[in-house]
Amino acid sequence: MNCENLDHHQTGIHDHFKRQKFGFGRATDPACPHIRRGRLTRPDGLEAVKGLNGLLPWAGLGKPLKNSLRPRELTEDAFIRIGTRFTNKKIVKRDVSGAHLKDRDGNLTTLKHDNV
Repeated sequence: MNCENLDHHQTGIHDHFKRQKFGFGRATDPACPHIRRGRLTRPDGLEAVKGLNGLLPWAGLGKPLKNSLRPRELTEDAFIRIGTRFTNKKIVKRDVSGAHLKDRDGNLTTLKHDNV
């Protein structure tokens, strides 16, 4: 299942921040209607959500994230740093100092996986 919203390359960025703020996005949005219509089993939908939600959209429509940010005069590091400031504290794991915990690819880790 392809869980990228391909309407516009900025949509992946929107979905990423929606995930950080509200706890759903990128994979949850397309998985839910497929499950309701019987085109995807619930276990398969949950697996897609666990594997894709929260991952940074490094490319959209074949365009690298850095190319999308260049006209806005933002680096990838600045983009991530700014976006991380607005992360929902109830969703993302933090260490004892309050810093966000990230996986080896730089994606924020959540307290629990999303439910579809």
